[in-house]
Amino acid sequence: MPRPSIWKGKMTEKESAAVLPQSVTRGLTDKLVERRKGAAVELERLVKDLLMMNDNSQIKQVIFALKDEFTLTSNPNSRKGGLVGLAATAIALGKPAIGVHLPELVQPVLVCFEDQDARVRYYACEALYNISKVARVAILVFFNTIFEGLIKLACDADSNVRYGAELLDRLMKDIVSENPHFDIDNFIMLLRNSIYSNNGFAKTFLVSWISFLDSIPDMHMHEHLPEFLDGLFNILGDPRKEIKKMAQDTLGELLKELEQHSSTVRFYAMTNILAVHSQSEDHTIQTTALTWLKTFLDLAQRDLLVFTPHILTAILPCMAYEGEKASIKEVALGVNERLKKLIIPEDDRDSLTDELDQLKENAVTTTPARSLQQLSPVVARPQPVNMSPRLAPKASHEDEGESVHQANSAASLKEPPKLHLLPVLAVLLNKTVQQETRLESLRWLLWLHQQLPKRIYSQAGKLLMPLLEMLTDPSDKVLRMALKVIAVLSTSKASLEVEPSPGHAHSTEGSSPAQSADITSRTHLNKYFRLFLIELLKIFNSNRALLDTKGSSIVRLLCVDVNAHPVYCTLAEILNSEENLTFASLMVQVLNMILFTSAELYELRTQLKDLHSTEDWCLFKTLYQCWCHNPVTTLALCLLSQNYEHSSHLICKFTDLEITAGFLKELDKLVQLLESPIFAFLRLQILEPHQNPHLLQTLYGVLMLLPQTTAFETLRQRLSCVPVMTLIHMNDKPTSSSKKIPLEITYDELLANFVTVQQRHSAYRKTAIQGYRIESTSR
Repeated sequence: MPRPSIWKGKMTEKESAAVLPQSVTRGLTDKLVERRKGAAVELERLVKDLLMMNDNSQIKQVIFALKDEFTLTSNPNSRKGGLVGLAATAIALGKPAIGVHLPELVQPVLVCFEDQDARVRYYACEALYNISKVARVAILVFFNTIFEGLIKLACDADSNVRYGAELLDRLMKDIVSENPHFDIDNFIMLLRNSIYSNNGFAKTFLVSWISFLDSIPDMHMHEHLPEFLDGLFNILGDPRKEIKKMAQDTLGELLKELEQHSSTVRFYAMTNILAVHSQSEDHTIQTTALTWLKTFLDLAQRDLLVFTPHILTAILPCMAYEGEKASIKEVALGVNERLKKLIIPEDDRDSLTDELDQLKENAVTTTPARSLQQLSPVVARPQPVNMSPRLAPKASHEDEGESVHQANSAASLKEPPKLHLLPVLAVLLNKTVQQETRLESLRWLLWLHQQLPKRIYSQAGKLLMPLLEMLTDPSDKVLRMALKVIAVLSTSKASLEVEPSPGHAHSTEGSSPAQSADITSRTHLNKYFRLFLIELLKIFNSNRALLDTKGSSIVRLLCVDVNAHPVYCTLAEILNSEENLTFASLMVQVLNMILFTSAELYELRTQLKDLHSTEDWCLFKTLYQCWCHNPVTTLALCLLSQNYEHSSHLICKFTDLEITAGFLKELDKLVQLLESPIFAFLRLQILEPHQNPHLLQTLYGVLMLLPQTTAFETLRQRLSCVPVMTLIHMNDKPTSSSKKIPLEITYDELLANFVTVQQRHSAYRKTAIQGYRIESTSR
């Protein structure tokens, strides 16, 4: 009888009967397992006989008959029998002969992996197990389909099917371990497509394969880590302890392997992934990711410099962790210290990077206030820039196209790593509620200035407003650190070589260019300092609550960090041009009280008290011109500087002023100051009226201006302590209580300035009253 062609398609029943004996057909379709097994034994003998006759064509007819008349039928028992028959055929063929018939044997079994009947799926696992056991390495031709099928079977609802899949999985791993030419790239592609599964069984299955392949030295799984690291970290976040533990152990082994083969690791392609997971809410994920980052920084070092903003985004929030999260903070601190060490003074020469970033920023936005925020990094897959050759990722996937191209280009040019400063500053100045995070951001600014003074100072204009906003911070530590940063920028020697960034940086509000240059050169500070004080006074003017609560602290701390002399001189010159005279008077009162009561200003008080040099007199003149905004503070300044004759003339001018309740309160405070240790020298000088007649005249003038209050009684009792005999001989010989004044300063000029300023205040008050009346009338 002529044999039917094996390429015809589905066999007819007559053709099938001609190939398979009746007993085999009945046995394979029987419900009883034992009868199916008996039929399988008979079929095995048949195939062996055909094999001995080298009748491959008839063997194919047998396989096609099993496929068409059994595995593809609607009867579950027939499908089971067909799978048993295919397995028996494979066993009969043995390893030498199975290769020719392997596709026809495997394909029907793979189709049954998705059968609706759980028992059929189990038989499919068993059949493929037997086929693979015979075929061994040859079965790997179908690895993709088998692997995808095993993932589904591993998640099967039926426990028997899962058990069968587990046995098949073990066999596949044994076969892979025997094959030195296993296509690992192909496996990685399969892994990438499956690793984000939400099924717990699938996660366990995939992690087991990663761990298994990592245990084979020739597989070099560390070289492929970028392709599945993100998915592996997602699995680490599974709430089931056994899955979490399995992923954690696998990540630990992979990290050890990275440390052993650091020269071939693609650090660049994984750093951003770790930065993302370092911000996870899951403690295990966050700790593990930070640990990996710390190791990466140890191994790759400056090659990861470009990722500084991304890593900072991840670790800065950790600075505020405590309690249960204290261990995470400890790891983050290690990452933080290693990251700081990457930045070296040589990076200060790379100003071109900042210029290019500035061009990108200008292309994004023209709003100065949003400039740095626009550059704040989104921690996702970064665009590689200037990386070393050993960090270049493999150009193996389309979604990395442009990044890979840029990375390889940079690698081929062998450019040194570069720090992109503007994105780093955007991260550091990002608003956050955690105090420790804000403090660490400010410490970073100090560190960056220490390492990169020219580049940081060139961005001083952009740092100004964020730093000023920190002065309103409820934390005194943040306020103190922000002022320290401002002081460092204000005294930066980099100002001799570079100009601060445009925007606010070139403002000279509050003085003429000549005055600005004079104060800058005289105090050895840069333009940034004056700019900061201008903006600070604007904030005090608009936020009187801040002035009342923190104004004194801010000024005192500035005097400590910078120096009281330039702080007071610059503030005085700016206030001289203040249009809001009410605020100018209030600010002078605040500065005067700080001057007379703060230990931090001892040296400045000593300079004003002694007036030994021309520089001291210039200081006195600068403060005097500003202090004229408030009559009582002007008088106090003269008493401190022992210009008693001028103070007596000043008291006479008080009669031309409007004596208000506020004026009398200021006199009351002056009397209290006269009783403080600051004016101990003045009280002793009262005992020598013949040498200081104008001092007594001034104090009696104050006494006459005061109403009969507690302050009046205090001053009167103080003056009554002067011995009567000294008063009798006060005019025995001519004396003078005036100091030797430099030629360029005259008392008449100072007094005229006082009168002019007070006239301006009088006109200002009248204008304000008229405006109030007009507004009231319009209502």
